[in-house]
This record gives sequence, structure tokens and C-alpha cells, in this order.
Amino acid sequence: RCDTELPMGTWGRGNLQRASEVAEHVLLALRLLAPGRVRIVQSWQDARMPVFSIPIGMRLPEPMAWTLVGPRMTWTGSADDLREVFAVLRHTTSMPTVALALRRFDAAYGRISDEDRLIDYWVALEALFLPDRRDELSYLGPLRIARYLEQQLDARRSVFELLRDSYKDRSAIVHGSATRDVAQTASATEDILRRALRKMLVAGEAPSPADFQNLLLD
Repeated sequence: RCDTELPMGTWGRGNLQRASEVAEHVLLALRLLAPGRVRIVQSWQDARMPVFSIPIGMRLPEPMAWTLVGPRMTWTGSADDLREVFAVLRHTTSMPTVALALRRFDAAYGRISDEDRLIDYWVALEALFLPDRRDELSYLGPLRIARYLEQQLDARRSVFELLRDSYKDRSAIVHGSATRDVAQTASATEDILRRALRKMLVAGEAPSPADFQNLLLD
């Protein structure tokens, strides 16, 4: 549960007028702050507390019957962090690739399988980091992402190698040849996507074609 008043007035008149819309944006902000299968209860009255975490296996009464998949969200961050991410989400309309990536990141929370979540994460990552390429995706994608997120060589190498393996799993799933458990890979890829999205949202822009070239020359 998030016990903090929301900066509803910062969105301007005509935007997010309904409590459900505010809740959806707070939910996305929370998902960008920490991992976990956080959901919205469909019926709630207090706009200051729209987000709930339901323990694994708990089933809500009809018509809200669903069983939570994945760990309960544990977020202990500050209200300022939540306000910041919530506020910058309104600027995504000026960043089409970021908006697309956010939709796939958000949609992954509704998937049952780790394989489906991993595919969503790579659709998002390719939209962010490979909009100009149709080849060498398994190499350029991990390289660009690692250079964008990390400053130290060892950290870059770690992210690069992790994402190379992740992309191999993604390709195996798409081509129907996946055989191993990808839960850990999906979780790690989710975290990397989360970091990239937050960095772009705070910066107010996605990397440009020139930026991609610089990411290769750093």
C-alpha cells in the first residue's frame, strides 16, 4: 500500500480526472521504483491509497477473482521518489519509443509465464535501443544498453553478458526451442529495463541516433 498524497494538481485540468486513472499512473510509478507483482484492487474510494499488494494465492471475490502471480511488492522508498516518477510520466507523449516501452513493461505484469514477460521486456528494449537496426540485434542491443546504464567497464561487461544470454533466451522462445527455466533471466532483464526507463524519464528524452553512435565509441 502507498500511504502518500498524490500530486494530482500537477497534471492540469482535464487530465486524470478519474480516480482510476490516477491509480493506474501511481501503479506504473511504483512498478518503475521496485520489482514485485503489485496490482490495483478494482474497488477503492481513497485516492491517496490506490495501490495494493495481494499475498500470493489470495483470491479476491467476484468479479475481481484472480490469483496473484509472483512475489508481493516490498517498496520502502520515499514519497519524493514516487512523486518524481509520477510527475515525469506525463511527458511520455513526447517520447513515442519510451511510451511504447512503458506499455510493454506494464503489460508484462499481467503475463502468467516468465517466457511471455521476457518477450515483453525485449520488445520494450528493442524499441528503446534498436529503433534504427534490423540486424546484429543480439550484439548491438546488449552493448548499447550496457554503455547507457553503466560507467565502469566491469559493470558494463556484466550487463552486456547478462543481456546476451537474455536475448538468446528470447530468440529461443520466439522460435519455439526454449528448454530452460528463464525466471531468473526474466527478473534480471526486467530490472535492467526498469533502470533504463527511469533514466530516460528523468532525462526527459530517449537516446537519439547520434547518441547510439556515441554509445559505441565511449
